[in-house]
Amino acid sequence: MNMLKSLYLFTFTLAVCYFAICSDKAGLAYAEESHTGVEAEPLAYTLYTEKTEIFVEFKPLIVGKTSKFAAHFTRLGDSFKAVTDGSVTVSLIGDREQPTDKAEKPSSPGIFRLALTPENSGIYQLVFDIQTEEYSDIVKIPDVTVYPDTKSALENVQEETIGEEIVYLKEQAWKIDFANKKVIRGPFAEIIKTTGQILPAYGNETTITANSKGIITFGKNKKLIGTAVSTGETLFVISGNKIVSPIQGYIKSVMVREDEYVEIGQPIASVSQNVKLTLRAEVPEKHFSKLNKISSAKFITAYDSKIYSTDSLNGKLISYGRSANNKAYYIPVYFELDNNGEIVPGSFVEIFLRTNVINDALVIPYSALIEEQGNYFAFVQTSGEGFQKRELSIGVNDGMNVQVLTGIKEGERVVVKGGYQIKLATMSGKIPAHGHGH
Repeated sequence: MNMLKSLYLFTFTLAVCYFAICSDKAGLAYAEESHTGVEAEPLAYTLYTEKTEIFVEFKPLIVGKTSKFAAHFTRLGDSFKAVTDGSVTVSLIGDREQPTDKAEKPSSPGIFRLALTPENSGIYQLVFDIQTEEYSDIVKIPDVTVYPDTKSALENVQEETIGEEIVYLKEQAWKIDFANKKVIRGPFAEIIKTTGQILPAYGNETTITANSKGIITFGKNKKLIGTAVSTGETLFVISGNKIVSPIQGYIKSVMVREDEYVEIGQPIASVSQNVKLTLRAEVPEKHFSKLNKISSAKFITAYDSKIYSTDSLNGKLISYGRSANNKAYYIPVYFELDNNGEIVPGSFVEIFLRTNVINDALVIPYSALIEEQGNYFAFVQTSGEGFQKRELSIGVNDGMNVQVLTGIKEGERVVVKGGYQIKLATMSGKIPAHGHGH
């Protein structure tokens, strides 16, 4: 009887131990299952090449687990547009071989669906190779980790904190005239835009007259106003008689038309020996304090729309007025410059006066500015589909670009086209939330 009781107790003890061990294993398995049931937040990258912007979202890469990619490809240019054709191959480049995947065409305009199931852990380059009929490009994301298991991924993946963002989807941006630009530092000078006139400098000048009567022709080499001529060079022909230049210089004016009948002694043209011209700029009074900072000028002529520079014409600032014209409220500024034979004395021009250069200015295009009640703002693209509205303090401008004193940092990308559409979308309440599905 005692022996039977002992056997019973031993059997009971074994059963208790068995169930305890099984319970521990079950608990551990449940814990592991619960742990692996938690998924890390998707990773998001936005990168630029000279040709392409890529915005891609995917779950952390884990050995044996499939990560799906929603890769948004935008072709850069005057306006950023979706890539609507071609193929994209994604690869993990590193010390150990990994599978690749290829999307033969976009699933929708601009979006390519891809997936990878890594076989080896480690640090890799994630490479996207895009091939279209119009262009090809390679985008590389450096230092992408492939984790050995889900636990490692959860322990190491950290969500990037950017701050409050306005979400404007790629699908929205692709439908409008949209572009952004990287903000850089560099030399910059304020430009004063005004008008003025090219004045002939004083010097020897002669008038050429007809030495016979008849029909005048300009010959094979038609001489135009401003053209350089040499002494004795044939300028015109009247009924077979040559008319030559008596001096070396420039044709200042032509008083007749080709094939016109002229009389003996009739003025035909004037030639000036002047090698210098004067550029007179009429500067509004409000810029008086900046006159002593003017260093050079560019000007555009009405007759050929060509841009000339005082720097390239050996020009120099010779004087500027100390007070405004009582009638016009403009202050004259004078430059002396070489007469290259292309500029017509007496012609009116559009002038851009350049002030002293700021060597290290942060500059953005004027088109990026949004004015609200006298204050200036701009939208900065902080992620693939995220934007921040920044209030700016601005400095000088050159008519096309403006210096930013505060509000934007070097290297950030400012919206230069489409800012008002983003603003209108925020006002209308049509801005979607992050975490959208494509």
